[in-house]
Amino acid sequence: MDLCSIEELNRVKRLLTAYSLPIDIPGLPIKPLKAALALDKKVLAGRVGFVLPRGLGKVDWDCSVPEAVLNEALLCLGAVEGDE
Repeated sequence: MDLCSIEELNRVKRLLTAYSLPIDIPGLPIKPLKAALALDKKVLAGRVGFVLPRGLGKVDWDCSVPEAVLNEALLCLGAVEGDE
């Protein structure tokens, strides 16, 4: 999806970790996570508009993310398949 570089990602992860902020969602089931996303203030006409990083200090607003990509991203962050 042409997002920020691995170096920039690692830099942000180090910064978040330094301030004891979460960088993953271990063990949380995907289905309730996606249900919570549907309640986000950025939902318009039933579609979540994601904010995607393109580089440090650079983002694209109101982006569509295919469901398969969203599922893969959630799994990479430690979410698990299932309802509960």
